[in-house]
Amino acid sequence: MSTNQRDRTLGAHLAIEGLLESMLETVLPRPKYWMETADYKSKVSLALSMGLIGEKERTICQVINKARNAMAHSVDPLPEKWRIEMHRLAQGLEIHKSDPKDLNKIVMGLMVKITAPFLYTRRRHYIKNVMKNHPDLWNQLLYKKMDERPDLEKLPVDIEAWRPLLEDIERQLLAKARENEKELPPRS
Repeated sequence: MSTNQRDRTLGAHLAIEGLLESMLETVLPRPKYWMETADYKSKVSLALSMGLIGEKERTICQVINKARNAMAHSVDPLPEKWRIEMHRLAQGLEIHKSDPKDLNKIVMGLMVKITAPFLYTRRRHYIKNVMKNHPDLWNQLLYKKMDERPDLEKLPVDIEAWRPLLEDIERQLLAKARENEKELPPRS
C-alpha cells in the first residue's frame, strides 16, 4: 500500500469522526460536555441510537475504525484482511464495483455513504430552525394547503400519510423564508 492509500484510510477515519461529531452537535442541546470525553465508538453508538445513522453506516464506521487501528500503531501497510473487508463492504452496499485494488475509490465510496446522513441531519436541523423562527408562516402554509385539499381531513393520524404534504410545506416554507431574508436590511 502506498503512503497515499495509507493516508486516505487514516484520513477517512478522521473525516467520518468529524461527520459524526457534527451530526451530534446539531442535535444535542449541550454537545460540548459530552464530546470532551467521548471516543469514536461512543460517537457511533450515540449516532445510531439517535437514528442519525443506520446499521449500514454503523458497519462502515466499524470497518474503517478497525482498519485504522490495524495501521495506527505501526508503519506497516494496511493488512490485506482489511482491504478485502472494505472492498466486500463497498460491493455489498453497491458503492464500488471496479478494481478491488483501488482502495482510494473504495474509501471515497464509503465516505459518501456516511455523508448522506450528515447532510440529512443538517437539513432537518435547518428546517427546524426555520419553522421555529417563522411559526406564523408555517401555520399559514399548512392552513392554505388544507383549504386546497379538503380530503386531508379524512387522512389518518399516521405520519406517513402526511409526509408528502409536510415535505411540500417545508419546501414552500424554505422558499418563503429565503425571500423574506432577501428583503431584510443587511446586518451591520
